[in-house]
Amino acid sequence: MEAAPAFLAARPGPIAALAPRAPPVHAPAASLARRSSPPSSVCQGLPAAAAALIAAAAAWCRPPAGRRGTGRVVVYGRNYETNIRRKKGPAELRKARIVRKHLNKIILCVRDAGADEENNAALSRTIRMALKDNVPRSTIDNRIKKFVEDKEVYNELTMGGYGAGGTAVMVQCTTDSNIRARSEVREAFKAAGGQIGTEGCVDHLFTKQGKFRFEGLDEEVLVDKFMEADIDVEDVIAKDDGSLEAITLPENFHSAAKAFEEQGLEAVESDVVFEPVMSSEPSEQNAYEVQRLLHLLQELDDVQDVHHNAILPEGQEVKFNNYGIALSWEQLQKLK
Repeated sequence: MEAAPAFLAARPGPIAALAPRAPPVHAPAASLARRSSPPSSVCQGLPAAAAALIAAAAAWCRPPAGRRGTGRVVVYGRNYETNIRRKKGPAELRKARIVRKHLNKIILCVRDAGADEENNAALSRTIRMALKDNVPRSTIDNRIKKFVEDKEVYNELTMGGYGAGGTAVMVQCTTDSNIRARSEVREAFKAAGGQIGTEGCVDHLFTKQGKFRFEGLDEEVLVDKFMEADIDVEDVIAKDDGSLEAITLPENFHSAAKAFEEQGLEAVESDVVFEPVMSSEPSEQNAYEVQRLLHLLQELDDVQDVHHNAILPEGQEVKFNNYGIALSWEQLQKLK
């Protein structure tokens, strides 16, 4: 083979073109090994400078160690992150919301009666409910430790307001800053076309009650156990899914919970809630904005529970843009 012309040695472009092509990403590892260095036939007869350029080009094309033969190309960017957020975002938010709700309840129990589970039945019961919802025990212990050591001060705050179409909304907060909680809740109402009301403005539209839900029990058997143990239960309601709900006065919630445990009755859910006295049925647009308001409120760290009296249509869901921000009704219509 004749020596390469002198102008090739001075111009790296054509010389680099003589280098072997990089193998496709699906090529087997053996092929990569064969092509990891330029064949001797290519370099034979070339000046040292040209041979060095070819070797450098081959090394640049060779996949880095640890990634050879993987058979795939991984590309990260905004579209990748957006897709992951769409798939995992809602689930992660729900999980974080459940954990936050349980931890706040636990902190309130510690605040009221101390961190000793043996002497604080409400705390022990609340921790068991958290563990049922897969809240890690280490997360619970660390949160209690931080609360006790830092001497944190947490308050319960209830605010009422109106969503789109006049829907009544009750917001329960557990917070270390009433000012921050009020401000963030007010902004959420404003963003969804609603407004926060004066203190007690929607109290007459809700009734506060303790609620326990049981599964796999016959209604007559459950009522008999209540009567035998003299448990203060106001009503027992059979639900469409076969479960039973026992309703108590809010002030009797903890005593009823203790009595249920003594009778061997374990509720799958229990809480003090606000039940609407009367319901409202907003239009499709207003119903969407109410759901957007509920989403915005539930994203706030200080918000513990949100109650409303709207009858929302089945199948209607809040839509999000590529950045995970809930779209308003007007923005949604522009996309159609």
